[in-house]
Amino acid sequence: MRWTKSDPKLRGILDDGQEELRAKYAAIIEADPNSKAVAFYDAGSSLTTARRWIKSFVGTDDSLTGEIQAINR
Repeated sequence: MRWTKSDPKLRGILDDGQEELRAKYAAIIEADPNSKAVAFYDAGSSLTTARRWIKSFVGTDDSLTGEIQAINR
């Protein structure tokens, strides 16, 4: 997926989505399902789902290493 838009409003939305992904990846690397950064971007059932996903890595002592390309700028 190529996340590039010249419209400033759309650019802001896409940038926010990128930072949400980074927050989740950082929480996995830090083994912190209760990360404040994740809670900043997610709430309610979305936060519950995000924490469950992060715990699926933490609970099995898995992590993320190397390069993860989720966004092609």
